[in-house]
Amino acid sequence: MASNSLLEGLVFGHKISDLVKEELNDKDRRTVRLSMNYSVLRKKVQLDKKEIRNKVQEIMTKYVGIIRDEKGLLHASNLINGYYETISNMEYSTIEDFELHNIVLLSKLVVESALERKESRGAHFRSDYSKTDDQNWQKNIIVKK
Repeated sequence: MASNSLLEGLVFGHKISDLVKEELNDKDRRTVRLSMNYSVLRKKVQLDKKEIRNKVQEIMTKYVGIIRDEKGLLHASNLINGYYETISNMEYSTIEDFELHNIVLLSKLVVESALERKESRGAHFRSDYSKTDDQNWQKNIIVKK
């Protein structure tokens, strides 16, 4: 497994255990002693931050470039949301860490805005909505985190 897959397995395993705990009634719960050493889970997982940065740049260039369509934007959204979830769990200790977070967050917001606008206007060209629609879209889109 790649480093991202390992981290995703850890994150989603934790989420699933939380859901299982919520679903169990008190009568279903029991104490189980485990002899497993959990120190491996406490170690900081090293992310390949340079790889994430490069992948996000590739995604933005390929799917959110000059000519866009819904299929490509949805694909970009899925990929970038995965990276956003991955980096949301990392520790921010350097300027590069904060830059990476901002790059991924900004990419996520740009894709969401591009999906929302169902027309072409200025530098935003949607091949699936090639005309300008002043009646419905002569306005700004404001996205908040």
